[in-house]
Amino acid sequence: MTESPEADRKTVWLAWAAFGAILGLAAFLRLWHLDQNGYGRQYYAAGVRSMMDSAHAFFYNAFDPAAFLSIDKPPVALWMQVLSARLLGFSAFSVMLTQVVLGVLSVWLLHRLVARPFGRAAALVAALCLALTPISVAVDRSNNTESALTLVLLLAAWALLRATEAASGRLLVLAMALIGVGWAKGMTGKDLREHAYSVLGNLQLIAGRLWTTSRPTLKGIVGRKAASVADYKYSDAMIAKGGEGVVWDEATLAAYLPDPKAFVPKTKMVFGTNALGSGR
Repeated sequence: MTESPEADRKTVWLAWAAFGAILGLAAFLRLWHLDQNGYGRQYYAAGVRSMMDSAHAFFYNAFDPAAFLSIDKPPVALWMQVLSARLLGFSAFSVMLTQVVLGVLSVWLLHRLVARPFGRAAALVAALCLALTPISVAVDRSNNTESALTLVLLLAAWALLRATEAASGRLLVLAMALIGVGWAKGMTGKDLREHAYSVLGNLQLIAGRLWTTSRPTLKGIVGRKAASVADYKYSDAMIAKGGEGVVWDEATLAAYLPDPKAFVPKTKMVFGTNALGSGR
């Protein structure tokens, strides 16, 4: 028995209201008495203050105003703190607020990552767990770089998932770039080497999937019903063509390949090709 449209709308509204409450709770836990933490790690805060003075110090992630020493962390996360201090003025609150915002964004992004494949209930549980996890709250109430690292790696996970689903090389490149930014936020030395092997292994698997799922195999296409290759994600328009009983033969291929959009409106194949040649 299916739910009525009114009941379904109510369920959706309640899910979004619960999600909003989780985001509010995440922000509350991270902002409550935030001023008691002062500037956190003061040498990071000193670096942020120095980087506000010159582009040279900013670029080199300088600890001191003369840009003689660099901070022992990659610069991207600290650059975000500098931008916050520029907007709000240098203070303990402006430095700490960066991590609070990044932490809440991580809760939001995790919800969106889980909701698509597993549904609203699982997404709410995942978001609530991240919002309440003590170590997550503690890190987001400091000026350490892990809050930025968490968000960027969640973004990389989103890009990797979308790359495999859509067989998209561009999203795969985006995922690699985001992982690189993650390294520039908090991974150096031994961490980078260990994670590099893991990432390369995952990319190898994804590259194999991109090769096999970017298009259905053409082997045995003549005489095959449209949209009939197992495990390939066809467009709705191509599935409808298969439902109409379209079978690939010389005539249908000759009509489809030069102008796919004309033969199958809204197909995912948007470019034509004279694959059969002029002598067909």
